[in-house]
Amino acid sequence: MTDLNTQLVSILNRVQRPGSFYATGKADLAMPRLEVEGVGNIALPLLPQQISPLVQVAEQAPYGKGEETLVDTTVRKTWQIAPDKVHISGKYWQTMLDDIVTQAVDGLGVSGEVHADLYKMLVYDAGSFFVNHRDTEKADGMFATLIVALPAVYTGGELRIEHAGHNVSLNLQADDPSEISFAAFYADCIHEVLPITSGCRLVLVYNLCRSGKGELPQPPDYQREQMQAAACLKQWVTMEHTGEDIPLKLVYLLEHAYTPEGLAFDALKNGDAAIASVMIPAAEQADCDLYLALVSVEESGYAEYGGSYGRKKRYWEDDDEDDDDFEIGEVTEEEQYISHWQTPQGVVSTMGHLPFENEELCLPNRLYSLAADALHFHEATGNEGASFERTYRRAALVMWPRVYRADALSVGGVDINLDYLAHLMADWQAAGGASAQPQWQEALHFAKGVIANWEDTGSGWHPSLPGAPYLSRLLSHLLLLADTHLIEAAVTRIPIGGKSYQREDNLPLLAALALLPDAPARQLLATLLEKRAADSLAACGQLLRLALPRYAQTGTEPFLPAAQALLESLANTQPVTGSYRSIERLTVEQVVDVLIAIGNVDEGLGKQAVVHLLAQRQRFPMDERLIPAVLLAAQASDHPPVVLALLQQQCLAYLESCLSLPLAAPTDWTREASFECSSSSWRKDNNADCEALKRFMLDPQETSWNFAAAEDRRNALGRIVQQAKLDVDITTIKSGRPYTLRFVKTQASYERNVAQRQRDEANRERLLGLRVDG
Repeated sequence: MTDLNTQLVSILNRVQRPGSFYATGKADLAMPRLEVEGVGNIALPLLPQQISPLVQVAEQAPYGKGEETLVDTTVRKTWQIAPDKVHISGKYWQTMLDDIVTQAVDGLGVSGEVHADLYKMLVYDAGSFFVNHRDTEKADGMFATLIVALPAVYTGGELRIEHAGHNVSLNLQADDPSEISFAAFYADCIHEVLPITSGCRLVLVYNLCRSGKGELPQPPDYQREQMQAAACLKQWVTMEHTGEDIPLKLVYLLEHAYTPEGLAFDALKNGDAAIASVMIPAAEQADCDLYLALVSVEESGYAEYGGSYGRKKRYWEDDDEDDDDFEIGEVTEEEQYISHWQTPQGVVSTMGHLPFENEELCLPNRLYSLAADALHFHEATGNEGASFERTYRRAALVMWPRVYRADALSVGGVDINLDYLAHLMADWQAAGGASAQPQWQEALHFAKGVIANWEDTGSGWHPSLPGAPYLSRLLSHLLLLADTHLIEAAVTRIPIGGKSYQREDNLPLLAALALLPDAPARQLLATLLEKRAADSLAACGQLLRLALPRYAQTGTEPFLPAAQALLESLANTQPVTGSYRSIERLTVEQVVDVLIAIGNVDEGLGKQAVVHLLAQRQRFPMDERLIPAVLLAAQASDHPPVVLALLQQQCLAYLESCLSLPLAAPTDWTREASFECSSSSWRKDNNADCEALKRFMLDPQETSWNFAAAEDRRNALGRIVQQAKLDVDITTIKSGRPYTLRFVKTQASYERNVAQRQRDEANRERLLGLRVDG
């Protein structure tokens, strides 16, 4: 922890914490009329003879486990009665309840209008209990649970509440029958009900809800701490942020736990609200961004078995109960990130997961001081030893100097950076969209930082992936900002100096370069094309073709090295060294782009390109690529006539050779059977089945064959037919056992050849009708 972290913690430690994590007390009982459907009127104190009827109309209470709601009496053994079956009336009951709510919210440090909604009645008969758990927020505005213990005679059943390392044990049994006891606690508190040893504990459970958004208690006077915090942050802003000795951001962990849905500045509890009230104005005075967010740490690694290897699991035991037999060994993987961002104004940010370092935590020990939010052990399986997964999640205030905003966000990757830039651009345009406005300056400064911090590798960065045109997104913003220095820096840093470039970037790239004078724009284009042709042939082919009309009006010499690089990439039959992609297979449109681009720069290079296209028949098949490319290119006004005429001639020669081959229908039922039947990986009967299939295919008389065998043998023959494209149709006859495959010979190959002959004749006519030589 740096001196800066220590100094800020010292300041905030002096902020008093209003209220507590729980509240308890007693009230004079205004005897109500209490009626439960199916039982009738309930006497208070509860009579022993009414316990059994209450249990009979109740249902076993469930508990929440993640997204599930389960009934497990090893976790929770109690009975619940729905609120619509519980009817409470009486002249003074509501007044008494209102007084209890007032005492509870005062003790919790909550201000504003609060109401209590009856959630259920719980019946704890002898042996009932509820193990450690947290309540879920069951209703809009709910922030706490209120327990009203009705007069009854019982022993045991203490309510234990734990929060932030503090715990309390409450006995809610009133000593005087004319009193009623209550307890309230925040929904995120861990609590349990100890077993009832005798009698019956009868309680009403209420959800404490805030009406509207409300305001939590504010500190009486924290001006001194606010000024000191602002001075501390101002000192931080003036430091040179390297991300090493000086943290790029500060993360102050809050005390209470919050769900993502309940996370908001105006919903902070007790001391968290007080801390936020100090830091919001302090951050603003120091020109720092401040967010409320969730900090998560996800760990996994090896576990060690500490139980008895001879013990067998009993049939009633839950799998989770075996967790006690394991201990955490070594942490091998850890991911730390911040998410669920919200501004003090209540604006939810679209920023995603942002990694953080331990040095950026103001209170690093607090993250691990409480129990983990989730801990799961996995038994050893096969060659894998026992393992564990553990998750911590805490709310935090996250801040960074605005001047270093781009540096702080850069570790999160391109998505977070571009999303935030889009947010700044929207603010600027909402303010009028004029240059030199403060919002324009802010967006310009952040864009400069995005370019400077652009990385093609690391967390969150995905260079040159289809569907992720990050460069296009950046360029769309730079076009609006219209800063030529920034555009030049972006092109130099990203597509030329890095890897983030793809075909979808070409149009915004050319639009951005059009804001520059032609000479530097031409130089940037030539450099980019020469640098990226090896790994982005299709993209560079299109870019060069689109750029030539504007930037080659005085000659194509500046683009000769680029055209040569494209030619070399076209001729290369091996993937680029160090590239994660296989050799690039171009579409018809991409072949046209490359051919027109090279041919328009230099006719000789264009002819060489035709030679390389013809030499790679597997990569550029005549029927699927080159013939359609000639037909498409001939429609373009910018095609190079001599180059395209050469490819046209070669395509015609290929078609003439195909058309010269004889084409006749088969005279008998002999069919092609060019497949091997000897495989060391097959079983003996598979080889025999294959030989039988081959004999059938070569038999000039047989037209069909029935093969009855087990499913694996039928599937093996089916795969042979599919892979070898045999002239047979297969149907499965499901009468009898085993099922039967019926093979029926066809003329599929001949029909395909006829169709291909028709296509060849049509393509020859089309090519002969072209005039591509100018």
